[in-house]
Amino acid sequence: MFVRIWGARGSISASEEDKAVYGGHTTCIEIRADERLLIVDAGSGIRNLGNSILREKKSANADIFLTHTHLDHIVGFFMFAPFYRKENTFRIYGPSSRSGQKTKDALDSVFSPDYWPIGLSGIVAAVKWNDIEEGAYDIGGGLTVKTLFLEHPAPTLGYRFEHGGKSVALVFDHESYAPGNAKVISFLQDADFVAFDSQYTEEEYYNGKQGWGHSSFEGAIETTEKAGVKKTLLFCHHDPDRTDKELAILEKKYTKQSNIKNVYAAKENAVYEV
Repeated sequence: MFVRIWGARGSISASEEDKAVYGGHTTCIEIRADERLLIVDAGSGIRNLGNSILREKKSANADIFLTHTHLDHIVGFFMFAPFYRKENTFRIYGPSSRSGQKTKDALDSVFSPDYWPIGLSGIVAAVKWNDIEEGAYDIGGGLTVKTLFLEHPAPTLGYRFEHGGKSVALVFDHESYAPGNAKVISFLQDADFVAFDSQYTEEEYYNGKQGWGHSSFEGAIETTEKAGVKKTLLFCHHDPDRTDKELAILEKKYTKQSNIKNVYAAKENAVYEV
């Protein structure tokens, strides 16, 4: 398995030059497990992923997992070019909402004609929609997906993908200081690779960011160490105001504080082997 980053910013994209190294696109992650293509979130980074898929010059068959429907995680959805090719097939998964609204309906309402010219009816690829709860799902090809609802203002899922004895877990928008964090520790237990929401430092979190639905560098380290993560911790969902220089300083600082083998701040276009 390997993981590629197409977007690692949180809240809103950032196009300034001083953010070019770590990248300015919002969350989109590509996971390859043998021949299977898994995509997590449809932030602005999914546009570049879609163009990359088209350059492969073959039909696409992929599973897309949406953690939730806040704008920074879906803003690129309709700019994903493979949706507009009839030969492509996608299975889209999203969290069941508290109100009973389907993920498909949520996207359709956000991208209504008042706000976007092309709705779901404009997609010509074959699409199957799946609203999922907490649990474990066999999606074929030796792949298992486990899910956990996270502490965030909207229904938000963490995902854990297991294949060939390896595991990749992604826990984006959530608060690691919330009472339910013991469940997150259990969810991440013995994972090989974890991408973790690290939008704030602990000081920033306790200085007016509580209840905003995001975690910290310190929270990421504490949680993953308690979970016994085996190989890699990836700090993700970078604050949109955080410059490359600031992120590099924080990456160096917190890498020294973790006992996990590999610790990085996610960089756009970076590829990590699991």
